[in-house]
Amino acid sequence: MNTFSANLASGCAAFGSTTGTFPEIVYLLNLFKLPVLQKLITACTISLGCISYQRLEVNLPAPTPAMHNTAVQHRLAEIPWQTIDVGLETAELASPQKSFIGDSKITVIRINPNRYGFKLIAASENGKQHKTAPEWCKEKKLLACVNAGQFNLDDQLSNMGYMKNFAHVNNPNFRKINNYNSILAFNRKDSSVAPIQIIDMKCQDWPLLQTKYQSFSQSISLIACNKQVVDNKQKGKWSMVLWAMDEQGNVLWIFTRSPYTIRQFSEILLSLPLNIKNVMYLEGGPETSLYVNTNGKKIEKMGSYETGFWESDANTQYWPLPNVIGIVKK
Repeated sequence: MNTFSANLASGCAAFGSTTGTFPEIVYLLNLFKLPVLQKLITACTISLGCISYQRLEVNLPAPTPAMHNTAVQHRLAEIPWQTIDVGLETAELASPQKSFIGDSKITVIRINPNRYGFKLIAASENGKQHKTAPEWCKEKKLLACVNAGQFNLDDQLSNMGYMKNFAHVNNPNFRKINNYNSILAFNRKDSSVAPIQIIDMKCQDWPLLQTKYQSFSQSISLIACNKQVVDNKQKGKWSMVLWAMDEQGNVLWIFTRSPYTIRQFSEILLSLPLNIKNVMYLEGGPETSLYVNTNGKKIEKMGSYETGFWESDANTQYWPLPNVIGIVKK
């Protein structure tokens, strides 16, 4: 047996656990049918505090791997996934924090990399022509695509960070400012590594992993490998699309048209039952693009608002892009 202690104080509710986050603790309490604590948690959640300090100790069975897996599956089941095709799903979630403009909805595309391959399409090796997300999908026979990252406004072709696709180098330079610590790596050379991953340069062996893949795109870290929100101090707000990996190795494309700061949106994502492992930024503002067209289903999402550039929710069309990442069936 192990002891789970819940400390409830005036103005706040603090829960201590060595095995899970707050949503997991609430689920475990529900799982073990503890009505007293359930009522106290509900009261504190609603009122954001309790009138007087109390300390409660309740004996719970020692956690087992089966219990942990059950809790994780329960949390994942809370997402209203809809199947697009085998290994490809979507969900639309209401953000727990409302933006000042738009519908505050979050669109997520979940992709199983065992069933889908990923292709980096760069204008620098395709005639140097910008195309919209639907146009890139049509030309390259992609089932879906998103921005591959922010592009350089000077040459209008190169990624802001390092980008390489097999023998073609779009940008040979590693960006070392503004938290550019994430590198998306895919098209692996052998099965000794995952089919696709976000490499965190601060806690993983980049020199080794660089030899294991053939396609790379560097961008801003939002949620690091320790599931901590990266200390991003930018105050601007944007529509945005992000690339995330979950703990099961699935790819998550995450889109919001309603604008948030990067830090605010990162914290929102960690509060949702998406089982996120890490997250990197792709693009923001009206260039933000997510497009899916397969199995008779179409999803079209484009951004709009960007502080200091496009401070409006009026954009209704995809903007041409130099670089996208798309999917094809294996």
